[in-house]
Amino acid sequence: MTKTTRSLILMLAAGLCLCAAAVRAAAAPVDSVSKVSVSVSFTSNTPPEPMIEKIRFSVEQVGIKALEGKSVQEAEQLTGELRDLMGKIFNQVLGGYLVSNIDIAIGVETSIGVLLEPIPPFAETFDVTLELAGGTHTRWNELMAAERDAIKSRYSGLLKDVPVLSARWSAKVIEESMLDIAQIEALFPGFRITPSLDIGRNAVLHLILTPMGETVRMVNVKIRSATIPSLTLERLKYEAAARADLIVGLPLVFAESRRDIISAEIASHLEGTHLAQVLRLGITPRLTLSSRARLVLLVESNRYSGFLRAKINVGKNRGDTDVEAHAGVFLFNNVEVFTEFNFDPGPISLESNFGVGWRPSKFFYAAAGRNFTEGINRIWLDGYLSEDVIISWEKGVSQDKKRDIEGSVKFKAHEFFSFDIVSDFNTDVWVRFNANL
Repeated sequence: MTKTTRSLILMLAAGLCLCAAAVRAAAAPVDSVSKVSVSVSFTSNTPPEPMIEKIRFSVEQVGIKALEGKSVQEAEQLTGELRDLMGKIFNQVLGGYLVSNIDIAIGVETSIGVLLEPIPPFAETFDVTLELAGGTHTRWNELMAAERDAIKSRYSGLLKDVPVLSARWSAKVIEESMLDIAQIEALFPGFRITPSLDIGRNAVLHLILTPMGETVRMVNVKIRSATIPSLTLERLKYEAAARADLIVGLPLVFAESRRDIISAEIASHLEGTHLAQVLRLGITPRLTLSSRARLVLLVESNRYSGFLRAKINVGKNRGDTDVEAHAGVFLFNNVEVFTEFNFDPGPISLESNFGVGWRPSKFFYAAAGRNFTEGINRIWLDGYLSEDVIISWEKGVSQDKKRDIEGSVKFKAHEFFSFDIVSDFNTDVWVRFNANL
């Protein structure tokens, strides 16, 4: 086939296409409906704009399917059926409204005007609930009351003009169009928020909080005190471990943002226990957050002081073992009056001490007293570098002048166990193991 022949064939095909298009255009009715527009109005209680748009769009789609492409004459014949169809839409699909009037102006650009009458009742009250998924402690419902109230205040007028009977379709429209989920999630960092709206006379917005990202899986509790015996602390530790469940399941981001609330809640709960009330305990939490979080509780009484410990000295030229007991009462301005007893099982001896101590801060303790059994005056100082490291200096330890002064560094490895590195600065350096009871 020559080039000239191919060109003639292509020109002929193009001409036939143009003729076919012209024939179709001539065959189409020049007065057919090409556009359908809808306006919606209400006799009272105009709902929020997203609901109006939902109604308008639904009516428009019905009108387009029924009329668009039909001749104006055909469209005029369908107006009765269209009015009946609109009534069915609001009876079966868009509940909560009665069709008060429908105006249909048929033309190439057809317009439909719908007047709706809302059906009472409307929502009378509005509340917000927080529902935490993933096993998070239910106590957070109360601890997040401020955030819940802020959301409630912001959306309190949300349902004022929404008929209760429209709940089947309007709840979804409001959830998707009227709730600013990004701003709500900003109040609860680390959680994904899923809203669920119940529309009724007493409407409720349920916010389902699902933890996202890394969460706290477990909490280790450590408890330390310079004034309370370890056996007594153990009773408080059970309460602390139970209350530490408050953190389990929380996203780390959220827990970090609520660190102060968590610490205050744990301290308040423990200080409200019977034991804490009787001993007048003050509790300072220290929280380290990770997937395996750590809670350190510093527990001190502002009224009583006491300890009971068994000591074994290893590496001392004159090794000995004894049991030491201390009982004191703080009278005023952190000034303590105390008595101490030291029992030595071999050879058996009992020493009694009486003295006065002063605790100006949680980092320092000073005391002076007298060993009445041996007639020795005593002075000692304790400095708390941390809850687990204590440096001490004591004078009046022994009648032997070479062993009269001792300095030590104590390391608390456990509530019931610690060890000291001790020196008398003249003859010995040794290790002392303590069983703290």
